[in-house]
Amino acid sequence: MLKLQAVTLRRVFLGAILFVALLVSVPLLTLAVGGGPSAGDWRTATHRPAGLAPDPAAHPAAVVQVYAARTFGWRGAFAVHTWLAAKPAGADEYARYEVIGWYARSGRSAVSVKDGRTPDTEWFGARPTLLRDLRGAEAEAIIAKLAGAVASYP
Repeated sequence: MLKLQAVTLRRVFLGAILFVALLVSVPLLTLAVGGGPSAGDWRTATHRPAGLAPDPAAHPAAVVQVYAARTFGWRGAFAVHTWLAAKPAGADEYARYEVIGWYARSGRSAVSVKDGRTPDTEWFGARPTLLRDLRGAEAEAIIAKLAGAVASYP
């Protein structure tokens, strides 16, 4: 009976060790295989356009695109920053909508809305991934709700 308990306890212990090793290895693997930038200074990180958004002059229809990019430093192993870019029909520039937590710490709204900003720039050196691309009537329906969503954001 005691021997059976020791074997069971050993299996539980080994299972726990494997579980912890898996939890630690996934974020490390994410950083090693192309996660976000983890070295350098965030103040000098790049913000180059990725070329994922259509040129507003060449695309007159409404466009809404949702992007995500790994966050800077070690947090990039666990998190992405997401944002939405919108261009109404006939507009010649995009507006970029994103929640930036450190804005709220200084008493400002956490929601940042910037007109004329490149919609698909790198997030502090991390290339964005296009998560959703809506165009035409579907995009116009979303754009019509954006002002209300920004105003009611907690």
